[in-house]
Amino acid sequence: MKKAEKDGIPPPPERGALWAQSLIPLQMSALYFWAAYDKTIPAYFKGEWLERVLEWGYAGHPLYEVITLPALIITASLMVLVVEYYLAVAVLYRLWPKITYPLGIGLHLCFALLLNVDTYSLTMILFYLALLNPDRVHIFIDELQDQRPVRHPA
Repeated sequence: MKKAEKDGIPPPPERGALWAQSLIPLQMSALYFWAAYDKTIPAYFKGEWLERVLEWGYAGHPLYEVITLPALIITASLMVLVVEYYLAVAVLYRLWPKITYPLGIGLHLCFALLLNVDTYSLTMILFYLALLNPDRVHIFIDELQDQRPVRHPA
């Protein structure tokens, strides 16, 4: 860095080896696929699985009767199943990031707020950072710091 400044040339790229970062989408995809596969049973389609989960956390709550209405439970169950299968493919192939990333983060925010999932949802939300393009993140951080991004020759 100092040698580059002294010689008047651009500094070298600020990036280490990122090969391991490519494994995170594979892990996320596997997690979404097997979570959805595990839910692909008749009891889940009927809403019984989600009703049991909500009963564990909300039994005795005044809104319990509302949140466990059969139509609501079945709709929520099917939506989670469809979204998880979609995310299993979309995260792996990085399809439509402007739709996929907010959808996945929203799913995990719902899990975190409604269910007792401990650190699972926060970890998955943080994994979405690994899907972002490092060059775009660098430019964004430079702009936040009100610095002009340094362009490196390709």
